[in-house]
Amino acid sequence: MKSLKSISLSLLIVLLSATFVFAIGAGVGRDGTIAATKGKAKTLAELIEMYDSTACIDCHEEIHNDWAE
Repeated sequence: MKSLKSISLSLLIVLLSATFVFAIGAGVGRDGTIAATKGKAKTLAELIEMYDSTACIDCHEEIHNDWAE
């Protein structure tokens, strides 16, 4: 029973450590994201323009057509 608790505690520590490692890179403004490359939007119109996907249709026409249905 003691070894089961020890294994459970070790597994919990490993899982929490892995979660922390993957969470470090997340967040608004990270390099390569829209916010990092274009800055923060000051208005709703600017925010909508930043996430406009019409230019994506050229390379991803099949996916666009699936979503358009």
